[in-house]
Amino acid sequence: MTCQTSSEAALARLQRGERFDAILCDLMMPQRTGMDLHEALVELSPDQARVMLFLTGGASPRARAFLDRVGDAAFDKPVNLPALIERLRRIVG
Repeated sequence: MTCQTSSEAALARLQRGERFDAILCDLMMPQRTGMDLHEALVELSPDQARVMLFLTGGASPRARAFLDRVGDAAFDKPVNLPALIERLRRIVG
C-alpha cells in the first residue's frame, strides 16, 4: 500500500509512470479534487482512472454529476468497510 497526502503528489507519481492496482481517493481535497485527478488520469492513463474509488462525506451538484458519470465508484463516509473491501477485490481480481 502506498499513501499520498495530496492529489498533486499522487499525480506526480503517476506522471512518472508508477501504476497501482487500485486508487482510493477523497472526492473533495484542497488544490486538486478527486474529480480533477480523475480527469487528469483519463487523459494521462485511462487504465488508472478506471481503478479509482472515491470517498465522500457529501457532494456538491458538480460532484454528484461526476459520481453519476463514474458509476459504482463512490463510498459515503463513514465507509462500509466490507463493501469497500469487496469492491477492491473486484478491481484487483
